Amino acid sequence: MKKAVHFGPGGIGMGLFGQLYYESGYETVFVGRNPEKISLINQYRSYPLEILNDAGESKEVVVKNVRAMSVLDEDAVSQEIVDADIISTAVGASNLRSIAEPLAKGLCLRWEKGNLAPINVLLGENMVETGQRFREFIENELPSSKAKVMFRDTVGAVDASVRRLSLGVKLGAFESHPLKQQVNDGRTLCLPVDKDALKAPMPGLKYIEPVGNFDFLKKLKIFVSNSGHSIRAYLGHVKGYTYMSECRENPRIIDVVYGSMMEAGRATCKEFGMPFEDVEAGIKQRVSDMAQEPSLDDPISRVARQPLRKLADNERLMGGAKLAVKHGMLPLNLCLSTAAALHFYDPADESSVRLQSMISTDGPDKVLKEVCNIDEDSPLFPLILSSYDLLGEGLLL
Repeated sequence: MKKAVHFGPGGIGMGLFGQLYYESGYETVFVGRNPEKISLINQYRSYPLEILNDAGESKEVVVKNVRAMSVLDEDAVSQEIVDADIISTAVGASNLRSIAEPLAKGLCLRWEKGNLAPINVLLGENMVETGQRFREFIENELPSSKAKVMFRDTVGAVDASVRRLSLGVKLGAFESHPLKQQVNDGRTLCLPVDKDALKAPMPGLKYIEPVGNFDFLKKLKIFVSNSGHSIRAYLGHVKGYTYMSECRENPRIIDVVYGSMMEAGRATCKEFGMPFEDVEAGIKQRVSDMAQEPSLDDPISRVARQPLRKLADNERLMGGAKLAVKHGMLPLNLCLSTAAALHFYDPADESSVRLQSMISTDGPDKVLKEVCNIDEDSPLFPLILSSYDLLGEGLLL
């Protein structure tokens, strides 16, 4: 049986990659940090996965042939990488650097033991230029120039565009099974990957779709799809909502989400010289589907977490907004959405605590300069600040 080593047994790791590998005839070795989850995976060697779609339908599958180990047990992780057929990650953009050391050690042991076969690392992270950043992280951990050459020649740092949405199920949330996961597929299960980054064939892997011009596809996903999801959460927080499902009942929120996605989509198409018609149709369909989403208690606090990362340059909000300005457009909805993100606060989220500390000490303009990397002479600067003030007065939404 072929073997996949996957870093990050979270909602996407177990909710997408585990199913993908199982249905393709692979064994999956999850590498994680939570001792309780690792123990449960090794106890059950399988878990149920409930898959919902935008039509409100659901089905449950059982994912088998899984086991797990701690990322802290670097020797054991390295041994698994020696004869792995594929490696993948879904650890979250802010955690990608943290797995570079154990992964680099595993690759070095693989080569030392004579396994020089090319291997792909599928990067299921919601960030732009993931492949480039991953390569930098790994090369910084490799011990020699020879190892770096080997890495460049035989390891594919393959960015993936994850469309499946994890619904943030906590460990033990379901009485029926402590490892049960819940995801939303939208309309289809498909995992586009960067065709140009592949170093090894992937025969038999289901749902994988190698595509060219991947940078355009990934930026569309981050600046439009991921951005729209985050924006809904930030607007909902301003209105005092608790769950994502509450946002769909507010026409004003849906209008701002739609406008933001259209602004980002049009700007991204302009940047890459691509036609907007198909993207426009997709945005309209996505917003229409919001009204049909299952009424699940997905907390706004989960979707909106880590606002400093999402406000960063070339991220969900700034990526589309800056491209819009570059191409002569004024993204009013994205400015309002960014202002809403500046208002987000959850005492359980360290990033939002730091955000509000910055604002209370130096004002929101400091965040725009240092986090969003916006110049004061940019048209975005006054628009976001004025929207921030008006939202604070209970206006605009």
